[in-house]
Amino acid sequence: MSLESNVRRMAGTRPFDLLPREAVQLIAFSCERRMLKSGESLFSAGEPADSAYFILSGELSLAIDDVERRVEPGALVGE
Repeated sequence: MSLESNVRRMAGTRPFDLLPREAVQLIAFSCERRMLKSGESLFSAGEPADSAYFILSGELSLAIDDVERRVEPGALVGE
């Protein structure tokens, strides 16, 4: 994905939609991109948050106790 497509996707999602486009561009440019393999863990419940994660593509499963929720592109997840 290009920087411009990342900016467009982020700009349509809260809280980024509240920011000026230039701010969203700066955030998108400075983000670290991570790709996970199927079944790989991004973080575990209870870990201190050092960042938030914006889902650009694919699907992420969030599980706490016995409750599981799937999030799709455009979701912002964290602690």
